[in-house]
Amino acid sequence: MASRKPMGRRAYAIYAGLTIGAASAAFPFVWMLLASFMTRGETLRRVFAPETVQWNNYYQAWKEADFGLYFENSLLVAILQVAGTLFFSLLAAYPLARMEFRGRDTIFAGILATLMIPETVTMVP
Repeated sequence: MASRKPMGRRAYAIYAGLTIGAASAAFPFVWMLLASFMTRGETLRRVFAPETVQWNNYYQAWKEADFGLYFENSLLVAILQVAGTLFFSLLAAYPLARMEFRGRDTIFAGILATLMIPETVTMVP
């Protein structure tokens, strides 16, 4: 078994830069999560972590904003969307995979071509 070459200064600098970049990208999400457990006063004072964990924020969001209804609606739409996508994808995939017909390769090439275009490009008018 070949021994690994020791890391040099350049590799340490690259890993340090990547670590700093990852931490700075993750910080807003960590801050949001921690702020969700704080009281309003703690949020305004800009403390990093809550002194005591406040689950009341989630309770208020669930009850006062009718979050439960919104959650149920989102879940229903997501389930129906996935079921519809699977149904129509299977209807199209079976003949493309198992049957020989004229134009099959053209259709398959068209599907591959559309998969290569990012969605964000197609949404810009």
